[in-house]
Amino acid sequence: MRLDRFTRKVRGIILILVSSFATLSTGMVSGSGPEAPIYVVGNFPHEVDLTREDLANLYDGYSRKIRSGETVLVVTLSDRNPATALFFQRALEKSVAEMKSHWSYMVFTGKGKPPSVFTTESDLFEFLERTPNAIGFTSVKPTSKKLRLLLRLE
Repeated sequence: MRLDRFTRKVRGIILILVSSFATLSTGMVSGSGPEAPIYVVGNFPHEVDLTREDLANLYDGYSRKIRSGETVLVVTLSDRNPATALFFQRALEKSVAEMKSHWSYMVFTGKGKPPSVFTTESDLFEFLERTPNAIGFTSVKPTSKKLRLLLRLE
C-alpha cells in the first residue's frame, strides 16, 4: 500500500512537470508561426502616433495616456491565446510568466490594475469597437472601420 501511494505521488509530480514543460514549449505560438504579425489596434477618431516604448509603458501599467494626452483603456487576450506570447515578446521583450509576475507585483503594491482579458479575438474586437480610446492586440488584421491599425509588430 505504501508503494502505491508513493507511485501515485511520483506520477502526479511527473504529470505536473510534463504539463508545465508542454505549456512552456508551446508558449511561443501553436496556431500561428513566430513570423506571424501582431496588430495593435484601437478605437480612435484620429490618427495616433504610437511607438513600442509607448506601448510598453501602457501594457506595463506605468502610463494610461498616449502622447496626445488622451487616456486609453488597455485590454489583452488570454495567455492561452498564441498571439499573447508573441505580443509580449515583441512589444515588451517579456514572457507571459514575466508579465503575470509584473502584474501580481503591481496589484499587490497598489500601483496598478491589470488590463481586462478577453478569451477570443472576436470578443476583443467587439469590445474595442464599442469602447472609445481602447487599445488591444490581435493576430488578425482588423477589418472594422471603427478600428485603426496603430502598430504592426513582426
